[in-house]
Amino acid sequence: MKTKFALLAFAIAPVLFQTSLAHAFDITGYGGINLTNNAFTGPAGSGERGGSTFAYGALLSSQALEIFELEYGLLYMPRAVTYSVLGLADDTQSYSTVVLPVSLRIKLPLLSAGLGFYYGFAFGNVGHSNGVGANSLSAAGYNSSDYGLTGDLRLSLPVAPTLSAVLDLRYLFGLTNTSSASGISTSTRDVAILAGLSFGL
Repeated sequence: MKTKFALLAFAIAPVLFQTSLAHAFDITGYGGINLTNNAFTGPAGSGERGGSTFAYGALLSSQALEIFELEYGLLYMPRAVTYSVLGLADDTQSYSTVVLPVSLRIKLPLLSAGLGFYYGFAFGNVGHSNGVGANSLSAAGYNSSDYGLTGDLRLSLPVAPTLSAVLDLRYLFGLTNTSSASGISTSTRDVAILAGLSFGL
């Protein structure tokens, strides 16, 4: 019985723990939706609601140990939030952000999961819906840099020997205060739903 079990385990091990040994790197291009719902603390009567934007980018992964991969890349993840202050009209603010994630992934057939860190930086002007007009990040009360933890769960469906369709659910947990305004604390909480194609190189 033990011998049969050992033979069975040996036979299915390559399937359960298949890796990307046929190619050194995988590059994945993404597009999808970024949902922002930040952790907000501010004066009484103030608040913040999240919004959605279109996100896209590319990630590169390389074989590490056995079923592990190291992944890094660049994602354009603009943010949109609506600020409310008692007695004033709501103001939806939007600005551009680039995120550079670095993750260690565990890769199984069809599914994989990653955990790591990210660094983000905002650039350009901040758009407003209340008629103020666009202004700089500092004038709108934002810090330009941000960092924190990132994790994701990914489904990969092979369509060719070195090509897969992927669906990725990614979460960013910011560890910094992205607001430079007095009396306000805001930390990044982003959920990105991304889809794309992964190519083996």
